[in-house]
Amino acid sequence: WRTYKNIPYSEWFQLESLRSYHRVIDAHDFMQNFAPRVWPPETRIGFCWLPADRPKSECKMKEGNPFEPFWNELNVSFVDTATYQLNYDEYSIHQWHQLFPADRYPVLALKGAPASFPMLAEHRQLQKYRNWSEQIMNEV
Repeated sequence: WRTYKNIPYSEWFQLESLRSYHRVIDAHDFMQNFAPRVWPPETRIGFCWLPADRPKSECKMKEGNPFEPFWNELNVSFVDTATYQLNYDEYSIHQWHQLFPADRYPVLALKGAPASFPMLAEHRQLQKYRNWSEQIMNEV
């Protein structure tokens, strides 16, 4: 009875409010306008967090829902995978840059969300940059 359907982020939230905090681009716009140049199909690597003792072959970027429909809608296939054991906090930034320099890895396509769950208390202030879209507000 339930099927997966990608809903563009901008249908739910305002991109402009995020842009007041950080550089942001819609995934479809990125794939159409930038990916052919900065992330061509033959260079697409998927990244999975896995414990160090797990083989890289367990990183299945397109296995399951919502992963497979998400990447398929963007017309993304991966030529390889990479694993990491890093955290997503500000204390790990240097390690991320060392392991995955932007000149070699211009896109970090992660299997899951790059965040702690539940949200860390010190990150709650960032919610002010995530505002409902006009469409959603008109429905409520």
